Amino acid sequence: MRVHTERVRSASLGHRASRAGVWLAAGLGVWLSPSAALAQESGALERARAAIGRPEGLIRAEGRATAYGVEGSYTMAFDGEGRFVARTESVLSTSSGFDGQTAWEVDWNGLPRVLELEDLDSGLLGAWAWSGYWAWAEGVVGVTEPADRADTLELSMSGGKLAATVELDPESGLPARLVTHRSMGDEIIELGGYRVVEGVALAHEVTVTSPSGEKTVVRIESAAAGGDGEFGLPAARAGDTAFDPAVPAALEVKRVPTGHLLVKPLVNGRDLGWFIFDTGAGASVLSTPAAEALGVERVGRVTASGVGGAVQTGFYRVGSLSLGRVTVHDQALVGLDLSFLEPYFGVEVAGLIGYDLLARCVAEVDAQRSEIAVYDPAAYELPEGGAWQELLLAGRQSVVRAAFEGREGLFRLDTGAAQSTITFHAPSVERLGLLEGRETSASMSAGVGGAVAARAGVLESFVFAGQPFKGLPVQFATERKGAFADAYTDGNIGGQVLGPFRAVFDYPHRRAAFLARE
Repeated sequence: MRVHTERVRSASLGHRASRAGVWLAAGLGVWLSPSAALAQESGALERARAAIGRPEGLIRAEGRATAYGVEGSYTMAFDGEGRFVARTESVLSTSSGFDGQTAWEVDWNGLPRVLELEDLDSGLLGAWAWSGYWAWAEGVVGVTEPADRADTLELSMSGGKLAATVELDPESGLPARLVTHRSMGDEIIELGGYRVVEGVALAHEVTVTSPSGEKTVVRIESAAAGGDGEFGLPAARAGDTAFDPAVPAALEVKRVPTGHLLVKPLVNGRDLGWFIFDTGAGASVLSTPAAEALGVERVGRVTASGVGGAVQTGFYRVGSLSLGRVTVHDQALVGLDLSFLEPYFGVEVAGLIGYDLLARCVAEVDAQRSEIAVYDPAAYELPEGGAWQELLLAGRQSVVRAAFEGREGLFRLDTGAAQSTITFHAPSVERLGLLEGRETSASMSAGVGGAVAARAGVLESFVFAGQPFKGLPVQFATERKGAFADAYTDGNIGGQVLGPFRAVFDYPHRRAAFLARE
């Protein structure tokens, strides 16, 4: 069950609007630098460079932002080399940055992470489009000038996996609108109220509209030379996670008819019932009926994205979330009505344990034996014979490398897709011609947000964690929709492939191990 969010993308200007997009815009009250008028006859990129300018030192902007449906203060500092840091302070505070080597974000629960894959590209492009560095980032941002559109630029990153269209104002040459073509749909960024700050044309009014229609608005009140220059990844919020070694590491686990593994956390010290344990979930979830029983009110707005697309919801802020020996304090859980799962699970589902908690512990998961245990990452030792491998995080979901039919690829791990083997994403199906010469039949893949059309077929070979699989029945998504539109990863590995292993997820150290049973 894939649940991740578009949220931060709209929350931190310069971040990627969750990972946000690119910030550009049309101008009301535009102040032009003198060089802009001199570049009218130049190509579109040179006109944009002349109009925007490039700072020689740090520039700091301050103002207000309405993100996730709540208002707060906003600051951003950036320089002419692409480095930046942006912060929104509210009841759902977020921040993001780039120190010249590493791009990062801190989410609404104070949890920092390094950005990778699409998160990395969209995070950089989002910040650079607002600071203007996108026009100077040669070798990282590809720029083409369509011959039939004089005031348009096409941007691309990672060989075209992320694409965006910039529309320049024909009079000023400043970016007037940018549409980023993301895996979850198009994101529209508009900037206005340009003013010249230290020789740079800086938009003072920004509106970001997500694929689901959610809006984030930033208004800059002041901007000047200067800034703290603290661009590096911040430390985790102190004191928000505690481990009690006296509590057994092993959890009470219930396996339901669909194959999903359910656990019983405590929310504000109360047992609300069963929660799905889901490494494919980018956020932990509290079901609406459980929230009502707990007496917590929804705050803000957020877009939860899944297999079939996106749905708009909000957060429930709780004092504590405990699972076994780990307790995390002051958490904002995504609110979703999960009552639709009861007929399939045969039990009421009160929520979902996802990235927010997994990122703070080490989790051992044996899906076949219906066993889960959680540990303190500072004290955990891998069982003898095990070996760590790199774990990437994309959209706050775990990603590993695997091989299929002679190719290497990246795959998301999803314990919430308990009955699935592998679902290949539509971009990879198209790019690699995975349906050509293969006998398939019509199929569907369903999850949060709806269903996606697919073809069912057989994969000749698949190698994961050293384990070969032959003649594996899989699905090939044929619709670029929702989570299966991701061009950065090739597919989704479900519980049927993870079954032969005891999986160890160490999110804090960005690593995983898969212990084969004898």
